[in-house]
Formats: sequence, structure tokens, C-alpha cells
Amino acid sequence: MTICVAGVGALARMNFSPSPSALRQAQTDHSYSINQREIKDLTFVDSLHGWIVASDNSRREAYLYSTTDGGKSWSVQPAPRGLYRITFVNPRVGWGLAMLNGPAEPPLTSLLRTETGGDVWSTLPNDGLARANRDGFLPVALGFADLHSGWIIGAGAYNTGMVLKTSDGGRTALRLSKATLPVGAPMGLVVREATVWIYGVEFAICSQDGGRTWGAVDAAQFGTTHYNFNMNSGFLNERGQGWLAGNAPDPTILSTDDGGKHWKLALRTKESGRTFEAISSWDSSHVCAVEGPTLLYCSPDGGAHWSARDVIPKPEIGQADFFLNLVMLASGRGWALRAGGYLYATSDGGRTWESFDPAAGRGSHSLADAGLK
Repeated sequence: MTICVAGVGALARMNFSPSPSALRQAQTDHSYSINQREIKDLTFVDSLHGWIVASDNSRREAYLYSTTDGGKSWSVQPAPRGLYRITFVNPRVGWGLAMLNGPAEPPLTSLLRTETGGDVWSTLPNDGLARANRDGFLPVALGFADLHSGWIIGAGAYNTGMVLKTSDGGRTALRLSKATLPVGAPMGLVVREATVWIYGVEFAICSQDGGRTWGAVDAAQFGTTHYNFNMNSGFLNERGQGWLAGNAPDPTILSTDDGGKHWKLALRTKESGRTFEAISSWDSSHVCAVEGPTLLYCSPDGGAHWSARDVIPKPEIGQADFFLNLVMLASGRGWALRAGGYLYATSDGGRTWESFDPAAGRGSHSLADAGLK
């Protein structure tokens, strides 16, 4: 068992290298196909309330799909142009990131807020984010602990990591200095009350006090170095039980029972060159993780035993072979998001999957077919 070691000295050597990650999805120069009806993001705030961000790339229009019954039915409304990331703290209050590209201009990211469950959005005039934009900030994720405290992470100039913190609901943001928090290229974060995890290429760090102090997960405790330690996804429940998934250097899942103070190895497989890309859990016993292009690993007993199933549809020619997100619910419904905006759904706990595509192409299970209102 490893302790999330306190002190920023343990965080000093964190450099960027390419990885299957949200950062690759945020870039515009893709080596894989992009769905014309691209799914940008999906999230659930509880077992009933969830949202999907979709972009019609031919029309340059964004849409937000929402459910109040755990994904049995969905409603749709237009979304702010450029919306690509969302997070919610309750069924009504949430935030989003929208990216706008002008001709011959770098992308500019805006922070949005809704208090109506996504029906109406307002742009927050955040000077801290505006300054980060001028320095080449490319946000990849955001998360909020409550109505006030939140985080935005991403890559800055020369692919260095950048972390912004807000304490007033997103109206202002403070950029954490490299001396305070010297992270590399962040891939994602987990925020639950005072607990914050930030993880990515060659690092995973955690705070138990809302970001006042930080510690690093020690890669050496798992028989590797930080150069071979890359975390792509995390999940934390209200009881402090959580997971980190990635590679170290083989596909690896770490678990914690105390919010990230201590970590242990839950699973390491031998698929050389692969990585766990997304992880999700719906209670203290059940957890699943996806390893592209088609494998789903699940545990029914809190990570003591795992089974692998080759069940997710294979990527078609030109499609990416890695995933960006996984959501699994106690009802048996779940969704896996392949890079490029291709979404798959299950209604039997992950035993079978099918394409879940708002474009409703042949062989797809459309949102309309699923009860779109």
C-alpha cells in the first residue's frame, strides 16, 4: 500500500509525452476519424440525471441531451456554440467549457454556467481564464465540489500543465503557480467535497483539504518509475472509495478506501502497449474499466476479482482504438465514449453493447429510438 506522499518536492519531475487521453481529443489534428454527429462529453450527477453534449459538425451546431430517468428517455435542446465539456453538482446547477475558433486565431475557451439543468446558459466573465487563454491554455476537464469551489485543468504553452481554481462559482479564477503545483500534462480530475485528484502523464496528485496541500502517488511503490506511470481516468464515491486507471507501464488500476490518502494495486494486466482508459463504479462492490479497442474489465467484489469481456463493438476503419469516458449505473445502463465522438450503450450491465448515435445511422441505436422527446 502506498501513501499519497505530501510535499511538492515529490512532484518535480513531470513532463509531457503523448498518451491516449482527453488532450488528444481536444486537439484538432486527429489521426482518427471524427463522427459528423460527434459526442463531446457525457456525465451523470446521480443515478437519474445525466447529460450528453453533441456537435453537428456539418452545421457547426451544438446540442445538449438530458435525462431524468437514468437514460431511459432523453430530451434535447440547442446548446451554446462550441460546448465540449460539462459538469454538474446537482440536477440544476452545472458548468461548461466552450471553445471558439476564429480564422487564423488560437482557440478561446469560455466558462459557462446553468441553473436550469442545461436549458439556459450564461457566460461567466472570468479574467483568470481570459489570461490563461492568452497564454495558450487548452482546458481538458473541469469539476466543482459545490456551488462555489471548482477547478479547470489543461495544457498551457509548450504542453505544460496548467491548473485554475475558482472559489466564487467561476466568476474569477486563480492560476496555481508551478512552484505551488508543478504538474505535467493533466488528463483529468476528480472533485468531491474537499477531496481533489488531478492525474495525467507521469503523475497523479491528491488533496484532502480543497487544494491547500497536495501529495503525489508514488510510482515506485508499484514497481515502476514516473516515466512509465500514466493515469487516464478516476472515480471517487461518497464513502471515500475510489479508483485510478491507466498504465504503469502495463494496464493498471489502483484503488483507495480513504479518498486517496493510501493506494493499493487492484489490477495489472499483461497487454503490452495498452492502457485502461476509463473507469466507473456504481456501488462499493461493482466497478468496470474499458481497455480499447473492445475489452471491458469488471469486478463484482470491490476489485478483489476481475473478469475481462471482449464485448464493445470494434472500431470501424479509421476510427480511434481508445476511449475517453465510461459511465455505468446500478440499473445496468451504461455508456462508453470512443475518441472521435462515437458512443456505445449497454442495458445489461456491460454484457452487450450497441452503437448509441444521435445521427441514427444504419445499425445505430439513436437517441430518438431511445425515447427522445
